[in-house]
Amino acid sequence: MSEVSIIPYFPFRRIKIAKQEVNNIASKAVINAVPDKRFHPICYLCGQKVSSFHSWTKRSIRDLNLAGTQVWLHCEYRKLFCSNCQRISIIDKQYLEAQYGQPNYDGLRILAVDEISLRKDYNYLAEAN
Repeated sequence: MSEVSIIPYFPFRRIKIAKQEVNNIASKAVINAVPDKRFHPICYLCGQKVSSFHSWTKRSIRDLNLAGTQVWLHCEYRKLFCSNCQRISIIDKQYLEAQYGQPNYDGLRILAVDEISLRKDYNYLAEAN
């Protein structure tokens, strides 16, 4: 008997579903998405192909439930350096600015930090009681 695959439901170019896991006991599904290395990344500003990466980032995103099962997307993506624009392509920042505009800092008196990373991969400094 063949295993059910989620891949046909993600027909996105330049993204590949690397792995999928379903834990029936925990009612949790995890989908790992990575950039498809067959395609060269494209700068969102000028549309030119980019050959240089600034950095790689991983993010876990909670999606809507599917038939009572929690769905998590583990995404791996890259920040690009465009030699044509001489800028780092930061799509998250572009999206947030388009949706919400520039933040208003008028009247701001206190800036708080909610977590401090000691090193990469989720090692956070906890508040001592």
